[in-house]
Amino acid sequence: MMTRKHFEMVAAAVANITMRSDRWLVANMLANSFENDNPRFDRDRFIAACRPTEGADELRRLGKPGEEYSSILP
Repeated sequence: MMTRKHFEMVAAAVANITMRSDRWLVANMLANSFENDNPRFDRDRFIAACRPTEGADELRRLGKPGEEYSSILP
């Protein structure tokens, strides 16, 4: 089973994908797999970690409808 450290390493690698649409697709595909593997996996936190170069407004705009990222943003 993957640990938080592993998820952080994967998110950091995904964050280096320069094309936003590709980064979004890869992050969501990985999140789908991680959710199936680990019931405690925090999808929103992982997705946000995959896009550190995006601004807070961009995170809120691109997030799933009805979900807030304010709890994980500085």
